[in-house]
Amino acid sequence: MNIVQRIMKEAWQDDECFQDMYDFLGKYRDTVDEITLRSGTINYRAYETLETIRHECSLLKTRMDRLRAAGFKSVGINVLVTLGHIDETAGPNVGPFHKIVGYRGDTSAACCCPTHEDFLAFTEEKYRSYARTNPEFLWVDDDIKLFWNGVQFGCFCSNCLARFNRQYGTAYIRESLVADMEIPDNTLVRSR
Repeated sequence: MNIVQRIMKEAWQDDECFQDMYDFLGKYRDTVDEITLRSGTINYRAYETLETIRHECSLLKTRMDRLRAAGFKSVGINVLVTLGHIDETAGPNVGPFHKIVGYRGDTSAACCCPTHEDFLAFTEEKYRSYARTNPEFLWVDDDIKLFWNGVQFGCFCSNCLARFNRQYGTAYIRESLVADMEIPDNTLVRSR
């Protein structure tokens, strides 16, 4: 069994807080096998600029190197937000990206649709930035999902509907797809 210490960004980002945490972990070194430094903020905002992420990564690398030098062999990063968690954020923010659309047509305040090219390019560079810090692991948090995103059963945005229609040779709009999905015996459409 491994004992993992997960450390919030607010604790490793501040020099004084990091030093206190570092001293504490050093004092009880034998009780921790792995350290995970969380990226992003506790309010689960989906979007931080690449400039902010790169700055964060510079400090993350310094912190991880210091922890490794203290004898912690497994030090990695918990990427807290990829798509966005739920709409309970302090300030909904998906940046310039499209939001997840639920089956009723409502949109998430804080969660990005993962099918748009601009979001995919941003996410690739975001993860590359974290990978360049040389962590032992990248922990992708549990927001990689299309449910519980502030809307039910996403995503039904125009991009996702177009992809569905191309894949299956159909011409659905959201309303007609949902209507077909709600037919009790129409398991084929629901499974697609």
